[in-house]
Amino acid sequence: MNTVVAVAKAFYDILLTEEQIRILDENLHRQEKQFKDAKSRFDVGLVDKTDYQRASITLANLKSDKNRVQTSLKAKHAYLKEVIGFPVDQDLKVAYDYETMQEMASMDEGTAFELENRIEYLLAKTQVATTELNTKYAQWAYIPQLSGFYSYNYLFFCA
Repeated sequence: MNTVVAVAKAFYDILLTEEQIRILDENLHRQEKQFKDAKSRFDVGLVDKTDYQRASITLANLKSDKNRVQTSLKAKHAYLKEVIGFPVDQDLKVAYDYETMQEMASMDEGTAFELENRIEYLLAKTQVATTELNTKYAQWAYIPQLSGFYSYNYLFFCA
């Protein structure tokens, strides 16, 4: 069971990281355009050097973030290979269909909720039964006890 959870976590972590890279690529494209616009405005003399420098710093930060995320993606792929026992020297392609995953998630939402199948409910039910048994045991401790002693000694005298 732990292996299934570890594989699922690693798989979805890779998907999340790939989505982060896609978003960073879009941000980089937008920031490069802003950087070029700020540089051309600075060259013409419309704005001061501050806007151009801010755009340059933001662009450098985005490139650094993308590099960091891409490096972590390699490590996440290596971890997934390790968890599933995939050969390290072979390439592992993580493929998914977003629409199918979304349909499966909506199908999972439609399942009937059965309280009796929940582990929390079963644990609470067991605790209630255990508490009732402990209460009955404690009540038996207060019942009065009756004890007695009998001694019989038969003496026979012959005269």
